[in-house]
Amino acid sequence: MVLCSRREISGFARSNLRISTDSGKTFGPGRLVYGDVSRVAVASAKVIVVSASAGSEITLLRSVDGGRNFTRVHGQERTASSYDRPHLAFATEAAGSWIDPGGKLWPTEDAGATWIERPFD
Repeated sequence: MVLCSRREISGFARSNLRISTDSGKTFGPGRLVYGDVSRVAVASAKVIVVSASAGSEITLLRSVDGGRNFTRVHGQERTASSYDRPHLAFATEAAGSWIDPGGKLWPTEDAGATWIERPFD
């Protein structure tokens, strides 16, 4: 379980993620993530993927250590008419999907390490 709050630090948006491993009874220390996090998907106790907007880009950031560190795994430019879609999720520990700001589907089969664009059929 993840609790997320937005912070403004030196004029830049940051999100403070706090992770619970006991169904929300307690939360660990805050972990700052660059950007304004709008979606969080948890594949396992170790793997967390977040969608964060920063400037003109929406970025997917992935943690493989339970939220201690995040690495950028994908970025998608956001246009004036696009917005962050309400979908980032894992169906299993490996399989997940994201819908980008332009409405394209991006599935993953390796717990969010790579995302490959797929057309809607």
